[in-house]
Amino acid sequence: TTQQHWSDSGHNTSSTMIGKAYLVIYNALMCAGWFSVGMALYESTKTTCSNKESVDIVPDFIPFGHNLVCVFGNGGEKDVFQQLMKWQTPAILEVVHAMTGLVRSGVPTVLMQVTSRILAVWAIAFVVPEVLKTNGFFLMSTAWAITEVIRYSWYTIKELTGGAPYLLTWCRLTFFIVLYPLGVFGELYCEYTAAHAFQSDNIRLQLLYKYMVYLMMVLYLPGFPPLYMHMFSQRRKTLNPKPPRAVKPDRGVVFPKQEDGKTSTSKTGAQTIAACLRASSEGEKDAMAAEKAGKSWRFGYKKHFIRLVTRSAKSAEDALAMSKAGIDYMHNNFLYVDEDGSSMSFAELMSKGVPKNSPFNVGVVEGKGKAGDCPLNVPYKGGVLQGEDLKKQCDAWAKYGTIEPDCAEALKFVVDNPNVTNLKDKIFVIIGAGSAMGPFPKLLEMGATVVALDIPGSWGAPVAKRWKSLIDIARNSPGRMILPLNKPQSSCEGDDELSEAAGCDLMTAPHNILSFLLHKDVVGGSQSCTVGNYTYLDGDRHVKLSLCADGIIEKLIEKKKTKVSVAFLCTPTDLHVIPEEAYGAAKSNQSFFSNPLGRPVEALLQLLTGYKKIVPNTMRPVTDSKGKPVHYVDGISIAQGPNYALAKRLQHWRAMVAYDAGCTVSSNIAPSTATVSVTSNVTFKWAYGGIPYFKPFEIFQQETTNAVMAAMLIHDIQNVSGPSCPKNKDKYDIDNPLKLFKHGSFHGGVWRCAYKLDSLGEISVLIHFLGGPSMFLPVAYGFIGSLVYFLTSPTFLESGFVQDMKMFIFGN
Repeated sequence: TTQQHWSDSGHNTSSTMIGKAYLVIYNALMCAGWFSVGMALYESTKTTCSNKESVDIVPDFIPFGHNLVCVFGNGGEKDVFQQLMKWQTPAILEVVHAMTGLVRSGVPTVLMQVTSRILAVWAIAFVVPEVLKTNGFFLMSTAWAITEVIRYSWYTIKELTGGAPYLLTWCRLTFFIVLYPLGVFGELYCEYTAAHAFQSDNIRLQLLYKYMVYLMMVLYLPGFPPLYMHMFSQRRKTLNPKPPRAVKPDRGVVFPKQEDGKTSTSKTGAQTIAACLRASSEGEKDAMAAEKAGKSWRFGYKKHFIRLVTRSAKSAEDALAMSKAGIDYMHNNFLYVDEDGSSMSFAELMSKGVPKNSPFNVGVVEGKGKAGDCPLNVPYKGGVLQGEDLKKQCDAWAKYGTIEPDCAEALKFVVDNPNVTNLKDKIFVIIGAGSAMGPFPKLLEMGATVVALDIPGSWGAPVAKRWKSLIDIARNSPGRMILPLNKPQSSCEGDDELSEAAGCDLMTAPHNILSFLLHKDVVGGSQSCTVGNYTYLDGDRHVKLSLCADGIIEKLIEKKKTKVSVAFLCTPTDLHVIPEEAYGAAKSNQSFFSNPLGRPVEALLQLLTGYKKIVPNTMRPVTDSKGKPVHYVDGISIAQGPNYALAKRLQHWRAMVAYDAGCTVSSNIAPSTATVSVTSNVTFKWAYGGIPYFKPFEIFQQETTNAVMAAMLIHDIQNVSGPSCPKNKDKYDIDNPLKLFKHGSFHGGVWRCAYKLDSLGEISVLIHFLGGPSMFLPVAYGFIGSLVYFLTSPTFLESGFVQDMKMFIFGN
């Protein structure tokens, strides 16, 4: 669009008096210039509608109001155009202002606005003078003049006084409601007129001009609506600002401050990855590239994570050195801010020693259910799978490619050995007990003792309700729940009060939670335990939660050594080392014969998206220090952001370090799951509806994922012959701890799909709206057939467009 109402190209960011004086003069001159355009427009209205040369300002398609105001009967359009050329052309300087940093506007935005205005003046009105004698030219010029007089006067006063009068601000933020669409209509009217009025002896030039102008008009469709709505948003924020929220001082674990004294999640993420890369052999160059990422980190972080993983894959030494470097960097640089405002590093907090007196009391909820062997059951598509039916389904998932074969075997191990589901003698510390994806209910169902950690019930009714639900599950199970309380359990009258007293804040009290866990009645004795982190929050809080959980896990391992097993739930939307068979399956699924009807449609979509969508899912393998190929998959979804990737990577680092230290580690990949929180985002809901078109994707319901991932956790803890036990690493070819993650994956199809997950989002939404996976190809071929029929019909072949193309190609 050519409207410049919201450009800040006149606002000074320079502290120099010369810069400020220049902008005052520039804005004042431009204000006066556009006022002269307005006066020329006013003079052009001094004519009568009886004058045959005059132009009715009301467009012909409006059925009323004609011949009330007419313009240009006295030749005033030429004066208006002369003024317009004189005062619109200097706006080119505003691009220079942005490029030199004299103003705070973004260069692309200003360049787009100024260029479109210049084209409207010189490429349209100057080249085709017939445009001047139209009501579109009058409307366009009027909208521009009023807008610019207000804008430049606002800038001038603001530069001189540091602020602008409220009335002028109100005008600037209100007049656009009418002037913006009026100006755009005028511009489109002028462009349409020019496209048809332009004449040239060179027919090819004439046709080229015509269709270039049409292209300019089409560009208004994606440009105008979002910018117009953005202006309403700015109006609301400026004229009706929300009262400022009281800024709470930082407490608990916080991101480190940078050199400018401010925190930056992007810089911290880049610095963490750089520290890892620097710890690898010959990683300095990649480390420097990560540190210099700057503003590009938000959407460019993936390539740095890929370098991290590929360097880790080269050798066990690099993988462990980089993992320890990442952990150390985060522990040593993240800060803990105490109630009194004093701060220390997170590492210092967790190394001070366990507080003698934990602020938490130990609460216990004994289950009333009967303990015993509990055959594995998995809710699936409205039914419940058990025994042979479940084993058959596991084989079907593996055959289709939705899960890995060893994952199917692990699940069948649990089915065939029901005694392993008797967890009466097992203790699990679940950080994030209320997580939708966590194993809390299943573990209690199987008789385990579960130490439940989640946010305090005292934070409000919704949280207390969550704790009440957890307590109810525990009471009705054969298991036992231990929970932190802010007062003695004996003083709680009933479960409602117990729910309000339950919980702890991981981000403000990780050291106190550690103290609670090391209580003799929790896991402080000689008993073995499994500690699992299932926490999640949006944005930077996910990183802080992962760090706090990591600090607790580290100290528990230091205290109890290999009596601690570690558990994480990995996401499929990450970078993972994968079996060679999974790589081969993805490559095979890319062949024409794997989907002969679908491949032509997919190829067409690839072409239409410039090959940025439906991208092949096969990465060049890494050759490790022994000369063996290491395959990996790129499942990262850029939209999830670098904080999510860093939080999950920290969990990977801890898993590798713990595995190397001799701890059993359950760190399996869970599938994409239609949880309430995910499907509340309609875009994800639509994508989930379409993505099963791509073999072998399957989106699972929460109850299915809970059951199968709990079963995988039980397998990893109970099967001493499995890959999760470090003593078996030679048996499973885990010569690099990074290879731990290629075992037992219930990835939902990400590893074996022909295409990268992140390249399928928008296409999956399209598939959803075209009827879903089963109807997509019939609808697509129906559309293609209809298009071919139309393009070969006389209606199209005899159309003006086709005739124009013939003349352009063959001439007269």
